[in-house]
Amino acid sequence: MTFDETKVMKTSTRLQVVSAPINGLNSFAPRAVPAIAMAFAFAFLGGCAVGPDYQRPTETAIAQYKAVALGSWKEGRPLDHVPKGSWWEVFNDATLNGLQNRAAEANQELKAAVARVEQARSTARVARSELLPNLNLDPGYTRQRYSPNQAPSFGDLSANTFSTPVDLSYEIDLWGRVRRGFESARADAQAALAAFHNILLTLHSDVAQNYFALRALDAEIATVMGTVDLRKEQVRLVRSRFEGGIGNELDIARAETELANAEADAASLARRRAELENALAILAGENPATFQFAALESTNANWNPQPPEVPAGLPADLLERRPDVGEAERQLAAANARIGVAKAAFFPLLRLTGSGGYLSADVDNLFNWDSRVWSIGPSL
Repeated sequence: MTFDETKVMKTSTRLQVVSAPINGLNSFAPRAVPAIAMAFAFAFLGGCAVGPDYQRPTETAIAQYKAVALGSWKEGRPLDHVPKGSWWEVFNDATLNGLQNRAAEANQELKAAVARVEQARSTARVARSELLPNLNLDPGYTRQRYSPNQAPSFGDLSANTFSTPVDLSYEIDLWGRVRRGFESARADAQAALAAFHNILLTLHSDVAQNYFALRALDAEIATVMGTVDLRKEQVRLVRSRFEGGIGNELDIARAETELANAEADAASLARRRAELENALAILAGENPATFQFAALESTNANWNPQPPEVPAGLPADLLERRPDVGEAERQLAAANARIGVAKAAFFPLLRLTGSGGYLSADVDNLFNWDSRVWSIGPSL
C-alpha cells in the first residue's frame, strides 16, 4: 500500500460519509483534498446572517402626561409568562370550582389549542434539525442483465450488485437562512403557547361569567315564581269575591292578565337559563342534551355572593399579563425572522455532500475493506 492510499483510507474513515461507487478512486483522492479544505473554509465563514436582528419595540417615555393626577406612568413590559393561578377560587364556590376543572380537562377548543402548540413545537424541532447534517442509510440489492448487442458490449452477462450506501448532506449556512428559519419557527411556537394561555384564560372567564349569570337567573326565577303564586292566589280571591257578589268581571280580567304576565316572565327566564346551561355544557366539553345543572334550592334563593375587592391601580398591571399581547409580540418576532429567510433566497446555497459505503457483486465480500467506495465534495 502506498502513502497516498493510506492517506485516502484514513480520510475516508475519519469522515465516515457514504454511497455510490466511483471509478478511479486513487486518482481522484488527491484532487478531493483542496475541495474539502475549501468547504471547511466556507463553513468557518458561515457566521453571517442576512436580515434584521429582532429587537423588542420601544417607545420614548415623555416626561409628563396630561393626566398626571391619575398616577405615575411607566413603560409596559410583557408579563404573560406569569402564572394566572386559580383566581376563581376567591369566590369560595365549590360548584364553580368543579365546573372550571371540568372545562380545563374536556373543552374542545382548549384541546385544539394544545394540538396547535404541539404542532408549532414540532415544526420548530424540524427547523432546528436543518442545522445538523442529514444522514441517510439506503442498503439495496439489484440483479442486472447486460445485452450483448449494446455498445460497449459486456457480452451476455448477468451481475448482482449489493450495496450499503450512507449519504450525508449538510447545508453550510453562509447567509443565515437556516438560522432565521429556526428563529421564526421558535417564535411561532412561543406565539402558539401564548395563544393557548389566552384561550385558557378566556375559557375560565366565560365559565365564571356564565355560571354567575345562571345563578343570578336562578335567584330571579325564584322571585318570579313567588310572584306567580301570589298572582294565582289573587285570581282565586277575586273570583271568590265575584261569586259572592262583591267584585266584577273587570277585576277578574285584571287579575288574570297580571297572572299571565308573571307566567310569561317566568317562561322567558327559563328559556334564558336553558341557553346559559347549554353554554356551560359546551364550555365544559359535554353534550348539552345530557348536561343538567341543578337550580338553587329554595333556602338559597337569596344567593348573592360578594365580589372580591379590586385594589387601586391593578388594571394597569393586568394589561402587561395579557397573553394576547405576548402572542402579538412573538408573531412580530417571527415575521422579522422571515425577512432574513426571504433575503437569503437571493443568495446561492452551499452544500457539503458526501457518500460512502460498500459495494460488491458478492454478498460474502460486501463488507471487506477493499469493497469500500466514497465521495465528497461541495455543491453550489
